Amino acid sequence: MRYRALSDVRVVDLTHFIAGPYATKLLADMGADVVKVEPPWGDGGRKLGPNRAGNANEERGGLFAFLNLNKRGVTLNLKHERGRELFAGLLDGADLLIENFAPGSLAALGLAPDELIAKFPKLSVISISNFGQDGPERDARLNDLVLFARGGWTFPVGEQDREPLTPPGSLAQYVAALYGAIAAMQALAARDMGLEHGQHLVLGDRKPADAGRAETIGRQVGKPGLNRARRFDFSEIDRTVSLQFEPAAERRRCAVRPAVFLRVRSRRSIRRRCRWS
Repeated sequence: MRYRALSDVRVVDLTHFIAGPYATKLLADMGADVVKVEPPWGDGGRKLGPNRAGNANEERGGLFAFLNLNKRGVTLNLKHERGRELFAGLLDGADLLIENFAPGSLAALGLAPDELIAKFPKLSVISISNFGQDGPERDARLNDLVLFARGGWTFPVGEQDREPLTPPGSLAQYVAALYGAIAAMQALAARDMGLEHGQHLVLGDRKPADAGRAETIGRQVGKPGLNRARRFDFSEIDRTVSLQFEPAAERRRCAVRPAVFLRVRSRRSIRRRCRWS
């Protein structure tokens, strides 16, 4: 039986593939009423395996089944006026709309988030995309390999004398989904604790990859295949995370554990916490 903590929350799920559907699955597993909206041709994630033996062309692969557990489903063509009218009916009374289309896609359909919030004041819109909704890279393409590399996850994986390796699966997308679910909960809390209306929250896959990377490396220092004797500076990747990671020989001079060492926010605080020779 599902948990019922979110049994009074209605979610319209306009997501596809992995990051978006997993974010809404987390809410559905906690009891939210999640309605997944698919186009007539179906979510592209339906084709993702694993598939049952002898039926490789089925439209409900194992991953799709997992990511959309505990949801209801409906098919709408948002490119047609009637489809948009029916979609508006779903939003009437909904608490959350979660989408992971390319930036500008909803606006092109006449469903710009700000306009939807103005029409449905209690609604919050959570947008998950590659690099956010604005900025120079908003329209850049992204796949798991690029996401892992740009987020720094490939750095600690592999042998010291060989090139970095990509972590298995689509882990970074699941991390982005977790942050998306957290953003949804924060939007609900803000609305119910005084804001009194919804808001548009934007999440890029890249930022959760950066954050997860620091925590992951902190926990895996020294494990076989995860100890790369090189020095790098996180501030070159993301100005909001000014951290340094040292090879084991240098790190032993530090007076704190590696996990704590990775959480400090600046070189000044690092110097305060470490004894440098």
